Amino acid sequence: LENVNFSLAFFGVTGYSTTKGFTCGEEEEYKLKSTVIRKSDQVSMLMDSSKVGKVSTFTFAAMKDVNYIISDGRLDASIIKLAEQYGVDIL
Repeated sequence: LENVNFSLAFFGVTGYSTTKGFTCGEEEEYKLKSTVIRKSDQVSMLMDSSKVGKVSTFTFAAMKDVNYIISDGRLDASIIKLAEQYGVDIL
């Protein structure tokens, strides 16, 4: 994957917290996601409100690494404000 370039990548998340970032539970998943993020022009996180506040084993991204969050429209105002600070569009 180090030789592959991505225009837009979509990622599911196991959890998100303001202190730990976007997390997943498997080492191979972490390696794949973090590599693709580095090689992507734009990054989209698929994250509904039930993922907020949950932390899994591996952090694969921070809010600063993301361009879009695709959600269920029920994200907490503090998450929306943080996303706005980093220029992340919430869809």
